[in-house]
Amino acid sequence: MDSLYLQSETQIEDNHISHLPWKALLDEPLCYQAQEAALLVAQRLRDPEDVQRIAQLAEKQSSFPSRWDLSLPSAAAELALFYSYVACCFPEHGWHTIAQHYLKLVALSSQQHSLTSPALFGGMSGIAFVVQHFSEAGQRYQQTLAHLHRSLAQRVRQLPCWQRSPEEGVAESDFDIIVGASGIVGYLASIASPDSIVREILHTLLGYLLALTKPGQLPGQERWLCPPSLLVTESDRQHFPYGRFNCGLAHGIPGPLAALSLAALAGYDVPGLHESIAYVSTWLVQHQIQDAWGGTWPTHIPYELASSPEEWHSLPPSRTAWCYGTPGVARSLWLAGQALRDDHLMGVALDAIKGVLCRPLQIRDIDAPTLCHGIAGLLLICLRFAHESQDPFLLQQIPALVEQILAQFDPQSPSGFRDREPGGILVDRPDFLNGAAGTALALLAAATAIAPSWDRLLLVS
Repeated sequence: MDSLYLQSETQIEDNHISHLPWKALLDEPLCYQAQEAALLVAQRLRDPEDVQRIAQLAEKQSSFPSRWDLSLPSAAAELALFYSYVACCFPEHGWHTIAQHYLKLVALSSQQHSLTSPALFGGMSGIAFVVQHFSEAGQRYQQTLAHLHRSLAQRVRQLPCWQRSPEEGVAESDFDIIVGASGIVGYLASIASPDSIVREILHTLLGYLLALTKPGQLPGQERWLCPPSLLVTESDRQHFPYGRFNCGLAHGIPGPLAALSLAALAGYDVPGLHESIAYVSTWLVQHQIQDAWGGTWPTHIPYELASSPEEWHSLPPSRTAWCYGTPGVARSLWLAGQALRDDHLMGVALDAIKGVLCRPLQIRDIDAPTLCHGIAGLLLICLRFAHESQDPFLLQQIPALVEQILAQFDPQSPSGFRDREPGGILVDRPDFLNGAAGTALALLAAATAIAPSWDRLLLVS
């Protein structure tokens, strides 16, 4: 890849995008209810011993094994980030002290659990993201960040998945947001004053993503096809015996699109960057399917259907969540439209997210109140769309989403909100993606005038 450089503008401005200050989009009574629910969550999670007990309870309740443990640096970092935002929303209530306490736990636990993964979730990039949040615009923790970035660069150099050509076959985890290149790029592109090490990592990972998304690939043979041998579970290998194209923001091609778009919006200029953004955007728009409420997307497209529009158009739509489905895909297309200054593409994205809100609740398939696969993730994406587009319909729908989350608020439960697994199994989780902390963060984003800069972790801003 040719040299990478930062334009003189730190961010590309777009005159037809609203840059109005962030504000609460709820009336006063609903604001109060949302804030009170979020503050109860904050009260319940302030003691690390209580958090660990809740996490252990979740292990017993859940049908799925959990990797979330407060003794791990990444888990403590999630709660540090949570309390950092709570402290911004309520600066006179002592929450900053609790945020700092959890940040110290990150440092202590990292001495016992060495960080080996470069990932945004569970790895070095996520820890660095949180430390950046506490750095007061680069005034603090610079040695810690420099150490994290050096370790991140070393690990990126070592991992073979980003050194070989995507033509040799890719796993979704090579490029996704959770543990792959897209999440790391999303973090690095948010650094206001990148040094040479940050630029080196970006050079490597942007090069990988641009090779993955280079225009002109044969339809049905695109490089982000995950072959069955690289699918994680036996169930996936049985369902997709010839491989699949993943259409979800968390693990599929919308993740690289969001990462490349955010890099472009941060001012990075790499040969082929805008061409790749346009190419993937076109692919996603072409693979949109229709239902009674408008355009949507399938969860995956099996390889054997990928060359036949008639067949992939018959696929069922995904759930309407951040991780999979229209909200996440639409947000990636909106960011791409901003990067390309493409009004039509942004219109497609806006129509798609409005279509989600026209769907009956039972069709949306997001029963949990959480960020990853639940209502909080939809709320957060709609908040971003509403603030940036000022669309009257979206603005009107925000209170209904908040009410849907609050309907699942249970002050008698250990943390106030429970995740909901298939079969209606309720699980008390304290964490960011699937637990009460993330749910409370989304409520505060709707009910306060503090912009949720923490949502870069989800690559939606």
